[in-house]
Amino acid sequence: MKSLVLIPWAETTWSIAGRLAGHTPLPLTDNGRAVVKSWADALAALGLSALFSSEEQTSVDTIHLVLSRVDIAWKVMSGLSEVDAGLWDGLTTDELKRRYPKTFKKWRNDPSSVCPPEGEDLEDAYKRLEDAFDSIRRKAEDRCVGLVLGPLACGLVRCRLESADSSKTHSMALERPMIYQSAEEDAWVPVGPLPDLAGAAKTGATIDAGQQIGRG
Repeated sequence: MKSLVLIPWAETTWSIAGRLAGHTPLPLTDNGRAVVKSWADALAALGLSALFSSEEQTSVDTIHLVLSRVDIAWKVMSGLSEVDAGLWDGLTTDELKRRYPKTFKKWRNDPSSVCPPEGEDLEDAYKRLEDAFDSIRRKAEDRCVGLVLGPLACGLVRCRLESADSSKTHSMALERPMIYQSAEEDAWVPVGPLPDLAGAAKTGATIDAGQQIGRG
């Protein structure tokens, strides 16, 4: 795999409310859909050749919007699903703080030290995502591919790519797509966020997607 784009979930009603989203089906808001459409145009400029995601509604909505702008392959992989929040699914940050103050603090500082009740252990999620990523890496060869991921899953994959400790999972979550370039066998260099084609058009700037991928 020559290069990789991590594509986060855009806005949902739960993300606006600050609710923890695990496996609950959540459609994108109108604003979220508009954001993904703007990403899709920039992804097309990068020469993206394939997309991978889970079957979760937010991921599938994202995929369909990207595919409406660019004709590329899409493969579903269950290993790319969001981390299961168990009984915490749908709770807001304030609710978690109020109900589980000590546990919430530990979970924010080091999420690998806490497993939500009936949820997924973070180390298990990391291994699942790592296996899925390694499978994609072997099959993609010299192509540029995109992975659509929920917040915690995205943070864990970034930890894997940047050799960071899983305690940084929360801070590694993304608000817009991030580009990575393969440096050697299994080393990845963060190139930067996906170029904003709309912003470039307003300023009259030109974005060279090939040059963007080639930096680093």
